[in-house]
Amino acid sequence: MKAFSRTAIVERLRQDIVSNRFEPGEKLPILELQDRFGVGLTALHKAFAELAADGLVTSESERGVRAATVSRADLLDLSTARPGIEGLAIRDAIEHSDADSDAQIVAAYYKLTHTPMYETSSKKKVLSEVYLRSHREFHDALASACRSAWLRRFRSVLFVHAERYQQLFIAYRERNSADEHAAIMQAVLDRDADRAVALLTRSARQVQGIAVADDVVALDGIHARQQFRLAGREREATAMHRANDQIVFNPAFAQRGLPMRALVAQREVAIADRNNNQRL
Repeated sequence: MKAFSRTAIVERLRQDIVSNRFEPGEKLPILELQDRFGVGLTALHKAFAELAADGLVTSESERGVRAATVSRADLLDLSTARPGIEGLAIRDAIEHSDADSDAQIVAAYYKLTHTPMYETSSKKKVLSEVYLRSHREFHDALASACRSAWLRRFRSVLFVHAERYQQLFIAYRERNSADEHAAIMQAVLDRDADRAVALLTRSARQVQGIAVADDVVALDGIHARQQFRLAGREREATAMHRANDQIVFNPAFAQRGLPMRALVAQREVAIADRNNNQRL
């Protein structure tokens, strides 16, 4: 087996973390990754260092390397920082755009709209790796004429983290992303910076689930596979009843827009509590 390059390893792991194949807080399987990429521990740790610099993994001597956790505070911070940085990058890109940058945007949009959005092999609703890559390339193209390498770099890092939250919310938040992308592209091609920035800001905040305050997910730093709570609705989310010695949820919760991740996580906690009580 030919060993992967560090760039290829970083890209594959970034995709795995963004798509939540490695869920927030999950320990990365070192031996499995060595076999997968055909590299030694040193090469793997160099890739981890690059991911850590982008805030995608954390490393602790006793806990190993883990996918970075998510939190409500981080989500709100991201929702403020990303539109600001992206807005600056897009304004500069529009000011210095030309026919070549326009062609790059149109080509990236065409590729994005002709790429399947979801994984066909997964039972869960998961954005496909090829779509995530095309989506990132489209947004990179929008800012490609920006002269500032720092703005382009920070914009790219923030975009990756936003995609990660999008994956967490995709199971229950439907959006017409095709129309959004078309509108953003047209604004950039029309050299309308104010409209482009406004559309990107609205899109970013919808992706992160904060456009409607009542529907904000309070992640509170808890791992995705453990427990999710809804801000202001904790009591409703945990309201369960027992039937035939099983935990049963009120289906009305889902109809009111509560994420199934929250309900499933709460169910797992309740079952664990029940089992502990039975042992006592």
